[in-house]
Amino acid sequence: MNNEFNIEQFALDIQMHFQSNEEPVAFLAAIKPMRVASVNLDTGVAQIQLPTEIAKAAWENNNAKYMRDFMRYSFEVTGVPLTAELSVVTEIVNEDLVTTSTTGEFKTSLNTENSHLNPDYTFEKWVPGSSNDMATAASQGVADAPGREYNPLLIYGDSGLGKTHLMQAIGNRIQSTNPEKVVKYATSEEFYVEFLNGIRSGADISYMDTFQKKYREVDVLLIDDVQMFEGQVRAQEEFFNTFNAITRDGGQIVMTSDRLPDEIKIEDRLITRFKQGISVLIEKPDEITKIAILMNRAEEQHLTINRDVIEMIARQVNGSVRELEGVFNQVALLAKMGKDVTYTEVEKILGRLSITTAHTISIADIQRAVTDWYGVSLSELVGTKRSKSIVLPRQVAMYLSRVLTDESLPKIGQAFGGKDHTTVMHSTDKITLQIEEDPTLKKTIDQLTEQIKN
Repeated sequence: MNNEFNIEQFALDIQMHFQSNEEPVAFLAAIKPMRVASVNLDTGVAQIQLPTEIAKAAWENNNAKYMRDFMRYSFEVTGVPLTAELSVVTEIVNEDLVTTSTTGEFKTSLNTENSHLNPDYTFEKWVPGSSNDMATAASQGVADAPGREYNPLLIYGDSGLGKTHLMQAIGNRIQSTNPEKVVKYATSEEFYVEFLNGIRSGADISYMDTFQKKYREVDVLLIDDVQMFEGQVRAQEEFFNTFNAITRDGGQIVMTSDRLPDEIKIEDRLITRFKQGISVLIEKPDEITKIAILMNRAEEQHLTINRDVIEMIARQVNGSVRELEGVFNQVALLAKMGKDVTYTEVEKILGRLSITTAHTISIADIQRAVTDWYGVSLSELVGTKRSKSIVLPRQVAMYLSRVLTDESLPKIGQAFGGKDHTTVMHSTDKITLQIEEDPTLKKTIDQLTEQIKN
């Protein structure tokens, strides 16, 4: 690329990409107000300034979609996939936006450091409960003694349950109590794209040296969604070496995933590294925890919302914490507009968001359906007998529990007489293969599924 780099033109090109792919309201609210403060093609970082915390949150929500889109669009514009480092600047200056450099760094006077950590993701704003008690305790232990306990720490669970919040709370606590420590947060996708940029045709040694220093010369490395390393053999090797470099020097590694290490299709040596620490589960919150989350959010925003309404939302929203907070944001907007937050208004919100109060399928529902279908008892289904007449129904029930519920493998195993999660994995994999080869079994599964859902 030419050494003369026009940031203003770059910003316009990026906005055009966004505008072509986003809804007008979303574009005007979160994309159009952005200002590109600096672009460093050597380190692959762009400093992005936004005028409000709300706009910044929009970039970080929905699994950081806008940040991932920015990386893709910047690659199309510059040939370098740039990581967006966000900051809030209430008074954004437009002067001297266009600057040049021969070093590959293009910046304005507003260039600021960004730790990649969301300052709102703290332990103080985290709501503990029975669904996350072990994960909370382990995370606080790591934050108090990084590199000495639970290393690595892997937080796993379904999307939208707060894994990123808890992981970044560790980073924010460490930076607060040990400001001399270097904390680095990134998604596995960011790690992979930066690494890919380094090995692309024409990449020089200095880039890879900068990349490796960026990820290895840290005290705490926080990596989100490590399951995304599946199929990326060279990135797995690089992360393996990064992992070893950090832990060898006494550093701490914290990761999140949507599943246990054994379920991630990556190199065995990485799985071994992941398992040398501790893996802790975050599950969907129970009703008590959901009420606590909603009350906490109302208190943070200085809103008075009837307790009965909060309990109604907690009962009716059976999805993730992210979905729960999405409903609350709608309710909070009503309250801020001075409108009464009634049952009727909440039902309208739930309807607009396509959230229904349909019966949530439980493992017990599936076990009842399977025992009735195959004519076996519940004690046989969850027991240890290995006869074919029992094993098949048991495997079918485990398979359906995995497919039709949001329960984790350990939770399913517990419901089947305390069996190990690997047993559930084996059963699920076996039935998945048999369905493809056995039309009769497939018909049985389909009929059971229909019966359970209805």
